[in-house]
Amino acid sequence: MASEDLREYLEAARQRRVHEQDARKQEMAARHEARRRDFEARSEPLNVHVVRVLEGARADLAEAGAKLEYKFQPKFDGKLSTYGLDPKRKTKSGIRAAIIREKGVNSDREMAYALYLAGFDVKDVHMTDLVSGREDLSDVNMIVFVGGFSNSDVY
Repeated sequence: MASEDLREYLEAARQRRVHEQDARKQEMAARHEARRRDFEARSEPLNVHVVRVLEGARADLAEAGAKLEYKFQPKFDGKLSTYGLDPKRKTKSGIRAAIIREKGVNSDREMAYALYLAGFDVKDVHMTDLVSGREDLSDVNMIVFVGGFSNSDVY
């Protein structure tokens, strides 16, 4: 009889352990799902957010009876030469811009080209160079931080 009681006790303990493990798995799955939903809610693409903000502003203006208009400068013709800008320039302009990079950022090359077209001399600066002192920003007129997932801030 004692061995039968021991078997029942061990079986009950095993079932409790299995039940506890299942409960932990369900709790972990629920936490993971909550993190995923939270990440998705916070990771709306910037362009979607901007469109949403602009649409909200447009709706507010419409309610107030205002009309939203977009106007270019009267002399705007879309040509760089009109503004004295040469996309193939080889000489420095003397106006310096620094693009600050960190691991995980993106669009730094596109931003550098846009600044170059706008007449800036572009300097690429990595955060590790700033922190170590290999680079400083004393000669820079403008600082640009590009977007992305700096420091791998994803779940």
